[in-house]
Amino acid sequence: MRKNPGLLILILLLAVTLFAEETKLSQSIDNWLVTEVAYVQKPLFSGEENINGDSWSEKDILEQPYSIERNLHPKNGTTINWSHGQELKWQVQAGEEITLKNPSPDNLGLAYLAFYIENDEWMEATLELTSTQLLRVWLDDEIIGSKTDDTDFLNTLNLETGRHKVVIKSLTKSESIDSWSISGLIKSNQPVKLSTDPTNYMTVDKLLYSEKVTDVKISYDGEYSAITLHNVDKEEKENDYYIDIRNSDDGDLVRSFRGGMTINSLKWSPVANEYIYKTNDGGKSSLWLANIETGENKKILQNIENLGSYAWSPVGDYLIYTASVKEEKEKSGVRKLKHMPDRQPGNRKVT
Repeated sequence: MRKNPGLLILILLLAVTLFAEETKLSQSIDNWLVTEVAYVQKPLFSGEENINGDSWSEKDILEQPYSIERNLHPKNGTTINWSHGQELKWQVQAGEEITLKNPSPDNLGLAYLAFYIENDEWMEATLELTSTQLLRVWLDDEIIGSKTDDTDFLNTLNLETGRHKVVIKSLTKSESIDSWSISGLIKSNQPVKLSTDPTNYMTVDKLLYSEKVTDVKISYDGEYSAITLHNVDKEEKENDYYIDIRNSDDGDLVRSFRGGMTINSLKWSPVANEYIYKTNDGGKSSLWLANIETGENKKILQNIENLGSYAWSPVGDYLIYTASVKEEKEKSGVRKLKHMPDRQPGNRKVT
């Protein structure tokens, strides 16, 4: 009887795989960082179908990209600025099952949970979360999946050496839910350290893609700071620049210009908490005047081609700006030099 070597190899591989699955370590997540539960109101007209005939559901809120979720830093005692001036405080809670209490059962309840995974070599692990409510999960600020039905959340984590942040958004399926719970397991072939300590190590990704401060401008009385930030989009490999205005005393975010609100060249007034900034559209630029305290924002200069620098007067009662006029291209194909400096690019541009 001839033996089939291919079949033998297949059986061996299957046996190794089954053995590896059986020998996986299972660790309960027994220490969590948990925020207070916030309430979320359903949107107006949520009971009506949209133009495509689709009905609104709680899943839409679960997948709503709130600005605070852009780069959360869970740490015991720190807070998240929620709506209507509410702050959600991160607190350590011990236990394999965490119970969340809705302060306003007439509305949907929402909370964030987090923990950290530390491993000393590259590995794969499985994250398993059990809850009766909706879940959305991030690993190191990247969405890895959502749970929108009655099954458990299961996801394979590819973990490079270091410490990794796992953040979970938990939302009630409906109103009139007073409390709900969540528990979790990490399954892996090697042991990992689970903690609530955010202390991290330097990595290649942090060096290449971390947010960096490139400029700081302080308001005339020092109350506010406009911070220009830069990072590289990991997927698109593009440079992103944006400005956050923060309270100088406590660092609280007052206003942020990101994404579609990208601005540049913010300049504070020398006598008031006002600033001017430039926006670009179709090759033309406009200047805006904004008051940080009243929220007033108005356009003061519109659709200027080749807008250059601009500045406040010493007492803040007018602006000075420059604009340039470029030369028309030679239609003959021959360029006559007027003098020696005419050889330099841009010499005929008038400002």
